[in-house]
Amino acid sequence: MRKCIVKSLAGKILAKLRGANPAPDREITPDQRKTGCLLATLGITFRCMCKCAHCGSAAYRANAQDELSLDEIKRIIAELRQNGANSINFFGGEPLIRKDLLEMVRYTKNFGMGTAIDTNGYLLDREMAFKLAEAGMDMVHVSIDSADPAKHDEMRGVSGLHERAVNAIKFCHEAGMTVRIGAYVDRERLENGEFARLIELARELNAPLRILTPVLTGRWQDADDMKLTPEEKQKFRSMLEPGVAYWEQELCNSSDADFVCACLVKDYIYITAYGEVAPCVYIPVTFGNVCKESLDVILKRMWDSDLFKIKVCNECLSNTRAFREKYVNYKGKPGTYPQWMG
Repeated sequence: MRKCIVKSLAGKILAKLRGANPAPDREITPDQRKTGCLLATLGITFRCMCKCAHCGSAAYRANAQDELSLDEIKRIIAELRQNGANSINFFGGEPLIRKDLLEMVRYTKNFGMGTAIDTNGYLLDREMAFKLAEAGMDMVHVSIDSADPAKHDEMRGVSGLHERAVNAIKFCHEAGMTVRIGAYVDRERLENGEFARLIELARELNAPLRILTPVLTGRWQDADDMKLTPEEKQKFRSMLEPGVAYWEQELCNSSDADFVCACLVKDYIYITAYGEVAPCVYIPVTFGNVCKESLDVILKRMWDSDLFKIKVCNECLSNTRAFREKYVNYKGKPGTYPQWMG
């Protein structure tokens, strides 16, 4: 069995985010950081126009009144920087629903940090693409679930979304931003050739494919049958290719490249649109709220927890039996979402 390689992902990912505008003099190196956090996903809304069956955020309520305000988000960005974060990925829901996203991006760039966004592309027209680029957005991940427009639109519940997503990718190229396609592969899509067709679409659009395998969270929290078998996972891994298709992290781009859980090596955290701090967007466990406590206090509590003692090899922590028995399906009963540990 291949031995897992645990290494920091941060430097290479940060370089990708910065693209042609490096700011090495403003980077906080690991020995200067208060904590191990380097990459942060910041949720700014759970609202979305899509209704995806595989949504990892669907179990959260989507209430605009409860979302972090712009001032709160700015304070959190500053706290993230103070704790060593060198890049922020704005997340949803659909982040472009927030009219103040551009101000968040500009504020983040004031600290010399890299910026990224996950979007379904519905609101990303040419004008928005150039506004994002002008504000300082470095990388855009546009979700496409199928190379077939009708299938994609059906899976997301929004007519015409595939066309909007493809156009969004082209607009991002025009605006000079790095762009990736976000997708997932399940058993059916692996076997019926849909995944292979997505790879070809990525080639056509000159946008590498960032792929997720089924993660047991959100609407799939108790869908154990969705997990890929070892044989299916190996078939999926054999289709990865540098510069074309990779498994979540660009370093995992071939059949013999190890998948590294970034949250377990303490390179990554997630803050929800309501201020809850979790190890990852796929981990339905929170250790505190930044509206009630300082981030460094919460991070210490989180990273001192037993959760980080769980051993994982080429797998998402959320899919492991040890994690699910203790944090999700405690004593065989589905847990609340998210489960509070703070």
